[in-house]
Amino acid sequence: MNGFGIIKKSLLKAAKSGILSYHHGDMRKYRGMPPGFWELYNNESEMGATVQLLNAGLDKGFPVEEIKLQIYRRDTLNSLNRRIYQNSTKMMTAALIKILNPNYRPLALERVGKLYTLPNFRQYIFLRIKILYRKLFTI
Repeated sequence: MNGFGIIKKSLLKAAKSGILSYHHGDMRKYRGMPPGFWELYNNESEMGATVQLLNAGLDKGFPVEEIKLQIYRRDTLNSLNRRIYQNSTKMMTAALIKILNPNYRPLALERVGKLYTLPNFRQYIFLRIKILYRKLFTI
């Protein structure tokens, strides 16, 4: 939801060291958006965040810095996103240090995840009910 669309190849090539971008999700499983929604919907136990060196593919960049956070049973979409954003703030500095090192060579992803889009109304309501149920029946 906070994305800025696909960057043209000419702009990608113009940046000497490349362009870094956050992807709040594990690109090996979840590409697209919205952050956290599909991880909760699919009952994942963790969510990733990546600072990627962009390439021409959507969420198919080279991961430079990555973290994983546990998803708790009482997490809501807001609480999960708040935690992933808070925990990913220092990642950009670490990624910048890496890519400015002339010896650094980013590794391509061996596999990329499914491309997710905004949920439809039924999916949104289903997740809201699932979260409510988990909040009511989790100690």
